[in-house]
Formats: sequence, C-alpha cells, structure tokens
Amino acid sequence: MSEKHEITNVLRALHTQGITKITFDYSGGGDEGSFETPEFYEGDKKVYPDWTKVMSDEETDYDEDSFLGQVYEDYGRLNQWYSFAGDYSCNGTVTINTETGDFDDSGEQSTMQHQSHTGNVFKDDRESF
Repeated sequence: MSEKHEITNVLRALHTQGITKITFDYSGGGDEGSFETPEFYEGDKKVYPDWTKVMSDEETDYDEDSFLGQVYEDYGRLNQWYSFAGDYSCNGTVTINTETGDFDDSGEQSTMQHQSHTGNVFKDDRESF
C-alpha cells in the first residue's frame, strides 16, 4: 500500500468527509483475533464513508475490510495485541478522533496462565473468611 494510504492519511481523508469519530470492536487471544464492526460518525450521527475519496487510484478497491486490515497492521498503537498470540483472551472497543488522532482502547483482558498453590492442610493455618 502506498504511503498516501497509511492509516494516518486514511484517517485524515475520512476527516475531510466530515467523519469525526470511528469506533470498532476487537476480540481474541490464543493466536486468533480480529477487529470488526467499525462505525463512523459525524458528530453523534452515524454515517458511511465514501471509500473512493480515500483511495485515489481506480485500480485499487478500498473498503471497510481494507481499513480494518490497516488497523490490524498498526502494531503497538491501534493494535495493542499484535497477532493476538498468547495465553489470554481480550475484548474491547477502540475509539478514534479523526481530527486529533487521539484514540482510546477500552477493553478487558483475562490471562490463562498456570496457577499453582501448595501447602499442607495439617501444618498450615487456615485463613479466616
């Protein structure tokens, strides 16, 4: 993809269409995950982008899936989870302000790391509950 169509430039192009906010969900873990259900807003009103104004060449089709693909490849910033590989599960929503570039990743993560607790019922004092 050309430099003109890097995620920062795509966000700017969407902003010139009046789109001020984008939200999308993610979920994953255990080496699988995805970003999905993007919603585009002009103020509080849900709108649909004109993807032809984002991409200038007629040979390339750019759409919602292309946008989510760029989000996935924006490692360490919009994609805090990289390939979703690890012993965890996560889900959340990312919100982007297209004017300022500020984003918020509001989500949850649960780890599936091995836990081990040992002791001796005859020798250890039991904690009061």
